Amino acid sequence: MTACRSTADGTNGSGRALKKTGRLAKTDESLHFPHPPFISGKENDLRYAIYFTPAIDHPLTIAASRWLGYDAFAGEERPFPDSIALAAGRMSAVTAAAARYGFHATLKAPFRLADNATPAALEAAFDVFCRKHSPFDTPELKLGKLGKFHALVPAGESQMLQDFAADVVRYFEPMRAPLANEEIARRKPEELSEAERDNLERWGYPYVFDDFRFHMTLTGPVTGTDMHVIETAIEDYFAPFVGKPLEISGIALFMEERRGAPFVIRRWQPLTGGQTTLFGTEETGTSETGAGETEE
Repeated sequence: MTACRSTADGTNGSGRALKKTGRLAKTDESLHFPHPPFISGKENDLRYAIYFTPAIDHPLTIAASRWLGYDAFAGEERPFPDSIALAAGRMSAVTAAAARYGFHATLKAPFRLADNATPAALEAAFDVFCRKHSPFDTPELKLGKLGKFHALVPAGESQMLQDFAADVVRYFEPMRAPLANEEIARRKPEELSEAERDNLERWGYPYVFDDFRFHMTLTGPVTGTDMHVIETAIEDYFAPFVGKPLEISGIALFMEERRGAPFVIRRWQPLTGGQTTLFGTEETGTSETGAGETEE
């Protein structure tokens, strides 16, 4: 089998042209990307998500973007690693479901803005949240599986990580529009537990709080006769990151410009505050200088 690699005609060997969007490719700390015009009402299919992803120049970010064939910071496809012993088409199929979202761990699942919220208010709230939280380390990473999906996951439990994820969910909740019926149906509520259905109805996502499991997805569902080859490729490629903790040094505001489009990073901010959690005091994004108003 042949590895997928960049070719002279600007494709990654699979026939997929590498997008050139002109998005910012390098920065020291904070990232802020151009925003499309805001459209209100039913015409607005724009969705946001609050995800963890390492900084743009972190070795894991670079490696995972190559593995997925997509870089959410740049909004561009990337050539797959030369070292992967899978045909280009097979690699695309294996990673496609994960690649659309970019390399990430979900904190606040994709949501449309509430009618009384604006992109500027969301971004201001995002910046405030990051200034109030301090960085921390996860337990060491390991490779795991969620059903048929492969992911990087913590090897042990971390109450700090669970509390931080819960803070994100609560803080940005006032800015989330209620799920439409078709969005609920997409989650297949009939297959969820009662607690997960309650979470979906109340928070817009089944896997929050006690049902939250931190994971950075690396593949879509993997089936077929080459499962062992794929698993070996994952183990070999991500070996430098396994067995080591990962710093939660910042978070990202991702954006889906239209339904089904690849997610891109609108904003990445380091965590620079002195707190690890906010919700001993039930603070939300509608508090002073939070998600309910912009900062001048």
